[in-house]
Amino acid sequence: MPARLIVLGVAVVIHSIMSQLLYAGLFVAISVPVEQFRRGAELMSVHGAQLAGMGLRCGMFWVKIEARLKRDR
Repeated sequence: MPARLIVLGVAVVIHSIMSQLLYAGLFVAISVPVEQFRRGAELMSVHGAQLAGMGLRCGMFWVKIEARLKRDR
């Protein structure tokens, strides 16, 4: 399970970097109006980060519970 948390953490970092690059318009070639482009990047950055953070917290909580259950047996 800890390896999964590491992978999830790396995915969160990559997602964050990608959303910032998208917002800045760097390394991206999409033919949409700038306002839609930035709004999509904001959604990706804000809500995606919240979902990923919740996933990390749930995973860390699960690891802690598993360790406690193994210790109590």
